[in-house]
Amino acid sequence: MDRKKKKLIKVASILALIIISIEIFIINFYIKSNKTENVFFNGINAYEITNDGYVVVGSNNNNDKHYEKAEISVYDNSKNKKLVKVYNKGYNSTFYGVLCTDDGYVAVGSYESTKQESENKVRTALIVKYDLSGNVIFENDFQVLGNSKFTNVVSTYDGFIVVGQSIYENDTIGLSNNGGAVIIKYDKDGKEIWRKNYGGSKSALYNDLTIYNNYIYAVGKDGNNMGIITKFSLEGDLVYNENYSNVDSIGFTSIVNNNDSLYVCGGKSEGNSKQAIILKYNKDCKLIDEVTYQSNSNDRYNSLTIDENGNVIAVGTISNKTESKDYSYDGIIGKYNSDLKELAVVKYTNDRSTYFNDVKYYDGKYLVIGNSQREDLSVVAKFFFFSTSLKSLGVN
Repeated sequence: MDRKKKKLIKVASILALIIISIEIFIINFYIKSNKTENVFFNGINAYEITNDGYVVVGSNNNNDKHYEKAEISVYDNSKNKKLVKVYNKGYNSTFYGVLCTDDGYVAVGSYESTKQESENKVRTALIVKYDLSGNVIFENDFQVLGNSKFTNVVSTYDGFIVVGQSIYENDTIGLSNNGGAVIIKYDKDGKEIWRKNYGGSKSALYNDLTIYNNYIYAVGKDGNNMGIITKFSLEGDLVYNENYSNVDSIGFTSIVNNNDSLYVCGGKSEGNSKQAIILKYNKDCKLIDEVTYQSNSNDRYNSLTIDENGNVIAVGTISNKTESKDYSYDGIIGKYNSDLKELAVVKYTNDRSTYFNDVKYYDGKYLVIGNSQREDLSVVAKFFFFSTSLKSLGVN
C-alpha cells in the first residue's frame, strides 16, 4: 500500500471516530435532557383559608425551560381553581408563605434575580402583594448578603412583618454579623420600616412567627443543632431568646399560641435518628413541656394548628426504608391535648412518598396540604382531609 492510500485511510479513521464521538454526545445529551424534562413537579408549601375557599403558594416547573417558578393559586370551597399567578421574573423561584388581606394576598419566598445568582444557586428574598384579581400591587426584594429568603408573613394594623434568612456562604470577613435569621417590618405599601437580625451565623434562620399579647415570637434555628424561640416588641426590640439543643438541620418550623401558651414543632436529633417534636412554652419563652414521636429513623413535625377544643394538631413526615435500601416518606398527623398528651397519631401511606406541609382546622375537620411523589418521581400537590378522630375523609 502506497503512502498516499495509508494517509487517506488514517484520515478516514479519524473522521469516523469524531463522528461516533459526536453521535454519543448527542445521544447522552438527549437522554439527560429528557430525564430532566420528564420529572414534573407542582408543589405547595403553605395555605390560608379565605371567606369562600383557599389560597395556596408553592412552585412548579411547568414551563419550556423547566425552571422552578413561584406560584399563587386561589381555590373555591369545592377546590376548583379560580385564579393562578406565576411569578415569572428571573430564573428559579418559590413562595414559602402567604397571607390574606381584605384587598388581596401577600406572598413571600425567594428567587434568582440574575444569571449569576442562578449559576451559583443563590437567591434573593421576595415579598409580593397581589390584589384579588391577581394583579401585583407591590413587590420588594431583600438581600444583604449572598443568599436570602422569606419564609412567612403576618399582618399588623399598619403593615406586614416577615421572617427568613440572609447568609453569606463564604464569609471570611464577618459579613454574617448583618445576616443570619432576619425579621423585617414593612408598611402597607411594601416600604421597609425596620429590620433586625439574630444569630449572625451562616446557618441561623427564622421559619415562622406569630403575634401574641402585643409581642412578636419567631422560631427557627441558630447554628447546626440549636433551635430558637425569640421574643420581640412590635417595634423590633429584642426582649428575650431561648435556645433548645439538638434539633435537626431545619430547626423549629411552626409556632401557634393558645391560652397563654406557645406551641412549637420541628425535628429533634438523637444520635443518627431524628424524632418529631412538639414543645410548649409560656409567654416568656420558658419551656414548660415537650413530647416526641418516632416511627423510624427520620421523622419531624412541620406545622401546627389549634382546634376549637384547644387540642394541638401537628402534621409532618416520617421515613421508611425500602427493599432497595432507599428511603420513602409518609405523611403523619398527630393530635395532642393542651398538656401535650398524645391522643392519636395516624400515618398516610397511599403514595410512593408523601409530605405534609401545612394544616388548618376548618368547618369541623382538619385540612392538610402537601406533596406526593409518584413512581416516575414526579411531584404533585394535594389536599388531604381528616376528621377530628383523624379518619381520612378523602384527597383532592
